[in-house]
Amino acid sequence: HNRVFRPDVSVAALPQDKKASLRDFDQGGSQSVCLLQLAPDAELTKRYHARHDMTMFVVSGSAIVMVEETRYFVTPGSAVLIPRLTAYSVMPHKTDEEFRALLVYSPPFRGADTVLEK
Repeated sequence: HNRVFRPDVSVAALPQDKKASLRDFDQGGSQSVCLLQLAPDAELTKRYHARHDMTMFVVSGSAIVMVEETRYFVTPGSAVLIPRLTAYSVMPHKTDEEFRALLVYSPPFRGADTVLEK
């Protein structure tokens, strides 16, 4: 099945007691799409995926995305390709806006292969 998703207008803000959210949106045979939401004071700590390639498409807000040791400043319209086994983290840039990005995983993501780094 196909769905049209407008994360810039159709997603509610995070509740104040929640700092981050990763929600499934849709899944096909070879990929899945999730929505990442981070509160202004939240951070997605360093991690990698053992079996999934991921492409991050920034929808709203700005952030610093670390891919291995390289920093990227991302804004709406930016895309970041993060191959499997590649460490990354996400730190929102502004303290007054939520960060949102669509994450496209291939093969479909089920969460079991996320490895957090220290």
